[in-house]
Amino acid sequence: MIDEAREYMPAAKRANPNIAFFGITSEFVAARLKKVIAVTEPMAKRGAALTGLVHLNPYLCRELLNHNGELKHLWSLADLARSSFSWR
Repeated sequence: MIDEAREYMPAAKRANPNIAFFGITSEFVAARLKKVIAVTEPMAKRGAALTGLVHLNPYLCRELLNHNGELKHLWSLADLARSSFSWR
């Protein structure tokens, strides 16, 4: 997911500077989630590969794995749908 985002986003941003790129996952392995979250806005300060990471069940994921708040930026499918109204 990270490699694809880094490969396609430069060309996509040239075509539309306002484009958003979201990753969608159902991953429950904390190390793998944290790796993707580290390159996702707002955690990645500069050069974020992803605008957001959507988890199919972020509530369960946070409940099971969220020891120190690192997973608070996971989006739900409902969050993605709500944000779509602001896409340009």
